[in-house]
Parts: sequence; C-alpha cells; structure tokens
Amino acid sequence: MADGSAQYTDGPTTLLASINGPIEVKPRDEIPLEAFLEITIRPSAGVTSVREKHLEALLRSAVSPLIIRTINPRTLFQITLQIIQHEQVSAAHALHTLLASAIVVVVLALVDAGVPMKGMLAAAFVEGADGSAAHVFGYAITGGGGREGGGPKEGLVFVESDGVFDEKGFVEASEVGRKKCLEVGELMKGWVREKIGRDMKYRLK
Repeated sequence: MADGSAQYTDGPTTLLASINGPIEVKPRDEIPLEAFLEITIRPSAGVTSVREKHLEALLRSAVSPLIIRTINPRTLFQITLQIIQHEQVSAAHALHTLLASAIVVVVLALVDAGVPMKGMLAAAFVEGADGSAAHVFGYAITGGGGREGGGPKEGLVFVESDGVFDEKGFVEASEVGRKKCLEVGELMKGWVREKIGRDMKYRLK
C-alpha cells in the first residue's frame, strides 16, 4: 500500500507514480542530516534498461530540489514510476517525451503522499521546428510553501535539452515551453484543489 499515488496521461503517454515514505532506510543508504531518495522506473514491458536508468537520473535532478529532505533525516522516500503506455511521438527524442510527463506525475504523487515540499513543478516537452532538437522545461508554479526559507519563485527552474539548436531556436522553444507549463500548472493546481476538497470532506464526516 503506497502512501501516495497519481496517474497522469498526456496524449499517448500514461504513467503511474507511487510514493512510500518516510520509511526505514538501509544502513548503507542512510544520510545523517536528510532523507535518502530512491527512484525506480519500470517499463511497460520487459526489464529495466539503460534508458530507464538515464531517465531516473534526470527525474532525480528535477524533483530532488523540491523535497525538504532535512525534515526526515535517516529515512527513505521511495518513488516508483510505472510506464503504463508510451507511444513514441518523437522516435529521436522518446526519453524527453517521457521525462516531462514523469516530472508532473511524480510531483502530484508527492503531494498526495503529503511529502514536505518547497513548491510544485510543471513540465512540458517542446520539439524544435525541424525535429532536430528536443527540450523539457520545468516551471515552478507555486512558492512559499516550504518550511525552510520558502519555496522557489514562479519561473523556469529546470531545463533538459538534446539535439542541435541555436540561441534563437532555444528562446522560441522556451516561450512555447513556458505557455505549455502554465497550462499544465493550472491542471495540477486543479488536481490539488480537488484532493484537498476530498480530504476535508472525509475529515468532516
């Protein structure tokens, strides 16, 4: 039984994320002043490959700064991401299409689990006009919710790019990404509002 979970569908991609923690950590992974973060990605078929391991590393770099890990030192937060469906819209940049959706669903699962966070992160995939470049932009959509100096201000806080592009192409892509992230952010805020409403209704019964 997970402490929190969320499912997210973006076009042909459907992902399910679950969170467990804070729980007991193995002695070898114990960190004296903060919680250890473990991320596991399971493909829709077959066994975990280098692609999933690379995605785990990228996902960690995106969501780790959001979690206030010092509140629960010497413990473990387990993040498990199950790829339910993923039809490659862009064969050349399949990893990036997955990364954007993975960030969104993991953030929602963290909120569902009640993990202490500095804010939320909305992400969007943007492909270059000629298909030679791919970008994943992450925008902080809420701030001031953390207990340690407040959360990040709204704005661009994460970028992962691949392929060939120039400065003009990147600027154009970042503007498209900003608009997409704002749209995704509104959906995420709506999801959180509905969750709070359900939780409050349950408590008042």
